[in-house]
Amino acid sequence: MDIFFFFPEDLTRLGGTPFRIIKLAQTLGVYGYDVYVLATGIDQKDIKHFTFLKLKNTSFTRYFLSSELAFLLKKIQPDLLYSFCGVSLFPARISKKFHIPLIAEIHSLDPYSFLEKHNLPESIGVLLHPFMRFLVRPASHLIVVTPALQKFYQPKPSTLMIMGTDLTPPSKKDHSIRLPPKKNKIIAMYSGNFRKCQGVDLLFHTIQKLNKSNDTSFLFAFMGCTQNEFDTYTKRYATGDLCVYLGKPPLHTTSAYLSYADIFICPRISSKTNLYTSASKLIDYLAIRKPIICTHTGDPFHLLKGNGIYIHENPDELIHALHTISRHHSSYTISAQKYTLSSLTIQANLLQLHSLFKQILSPS
Repeated sequence: MDIFFFFPEDLTRLGGTPFRIIKLAQTLGVYGYDVYVLATGIDQKDIKHFTFLKLKNTSFTRYFLSSELAFLLKKIQPDLLYSFCGVSLFPARISKKFHIPLIAEIHSLDPYSFLEKHNLPESIGVLLHPFMRFLVRPASHLIVVTPALQKFYQPKPSTLMIMGTDLTPPSKKDHSIRLPPKKNKIIAMYSGNFRKCQGVDLLFHTIQKLNKSNDTSFLFAFMGCTQNEFDTYTKRYATGDLCVYLGKPPLHTTSAYLSYADIFICPRISSKTNLYTSASKLIDYLAIRKPIICTHTGDPFHLLKGNGIYIHENPDELIHALHTISRHHSSYTISAQKYTLSSLTIQANLLQLHSLFKQILSPS
């Protein structure tokens, strides 16, 4: 079976969606599917078990024009077109012309992400709801990552799917990766961008309070953000020597970098953006088997099951949680090691997709 993935952005950027696309393409390829991936860029080391096709149009028009996609669909004639996120939906509508079934995997409600990024009122997003529902009309089926998204797109046929992981704790140290010495400190890690919805202000308020109280028990490691973002925030909040920047590591080194942490922090805040999206990195944290501190926000935070601590959006609660885990770290680690990821793996996703592909291509 030939499956054509379409995502009109760069797969080298660190984030849940590029990671998802690459890992899913690799896994499908291993299990016998012929997978093509059309995107604007990729790290050559990530091309395994699938064919990468470079999208030449890197201008803003790639979100609206579909000439390259149409040419390749006509040439390859795949059994399915599989698009990712709202940014791919408009060009992917061309699938109807070639009578190719379209599966659209939706990770968020894009208007709210756009409004948040540009500091515009969330209330404007409601005006774009009809347009978002219009965009998915040509899709045979939707893959959604939260119950809120599934409800939003009703009555469109959809499958709720938690984005699975294939990460495991490294069996041995990778000597090609150089990480800062821990110096007997507890490493609390945040990975991701510094958008408002991620709750980085809450995290930096916490670090500022620890610095002012001369509490140097923790070293806060940041990866996935830009150097400029990191420098701006550490200066603004006067965090002293409590923070270290790990950069934006290549995708294939993710497991090694995450394993540097003793505790993971996911401080997302309440917002429309987080209502409709899922923190896929939480699943990766669970796979690395380290304790997690996260806020009561969004989905799938109910998956913690004793592997960490829930907090409200409050610096004092975050400080208390950090000290609680540091005092009882071994018990939280043992709990994490016992946690079963049987339903949260990329292989579990594959079983769902295999059934869905058969249903779409061979309806009863």
